[in-house]
Amino acid sequence: MNADYNRPKPISREKLRRRQWIAFSVFLLAFAAGALMFRGLLRQERSDEQPLLLRKGLEFNERVWSKVLDPRRADPVKAAPPKGKPARVNGEIGLSQPIDPATWKMTVVNLNGEEENEIVTVTLADLKKLPRTEIVNQFKCIEGWSEVMSFAGVKFSDFLKAYRLGLRNGDADGFEKFNDKMFSHVGLETPDGEYYVSVDMRSMLGPQTLLAYEMNGEPLTDKHGAPLRLVIPSKYGVKNLKRIGKIVFADSRLPDYWGEAGYDWFLGL
Repeated sequence: MNADYNRPKPISREKLRRRQWIAFSVFLLAFAAGALMFRGLLRQERSDEQPLLLRKGLEFNERVWSKVLDPRRADPVKAAPPKGKPARVNGEIGLSQPIDPATWKMTVVNLNGEEENEIVTVTLADLKKLPRTEIVNQFKCIEGWSEVMSFAGVKFSDFLKAYRLGLRNGDADGFEKFNDKMFSHVGLETPDGEYYVSVDMRSMLGPQTLLAYEMNGEPLTDKHGAPLRLVIPSKYGVKNLKRIGKIVFADSRLPDYWGEAGYDWFLGL
């Protein structure tokens, strides 16, 4: 067998140089096209701090994943961390002023147009009279870290049921699943209004969504949102608002701190 049978044929210097120029020209054209597209994106009309085309892409992503992800699934984590284990502190917007749990109150309103109609005001003692639920979940941050935590409080669906809240009109037989009598969106904000989130009602009715007053077996600390915070494992951590001062029900998407800064609004897991 000829040893040179599989040896590639030599390429002339002129042919090699021509191939190099073609490859370099293709690279330059692709780079120029990419630069022009990026420049066009930057000049586009903006929506919530994002070029309109990118915002449309995020909205498409939201429509897809809101259908795919089931907020009723339970987090598979079972083993709770040791009682009193310190948890990572991340984000203190809206927590700058100390608060007395004994005098804290949470206001609940319905939004009709631009007018807020106050429905009820509750205290921590009121919430502790409702059925208590404990969960263990892996808290996930958009920065890439996660941590197993346990929480205890009132299921959001139990809270709605106890006070007959979240209904646009009429009444509902059950509050565990979204129905057309309910408002489509829920907004939550800190007492000082500095931090605020909005979440679709379907996700808020997940069985592990809590109005939590305990973490890792002990009352919440100030840095973790005392006296009451939202825990919603079907969303990234930025949606888990600390220190709730007000809850708003509406039929349109409500203001969202990071959504307005350009982040994906849905943030589902």
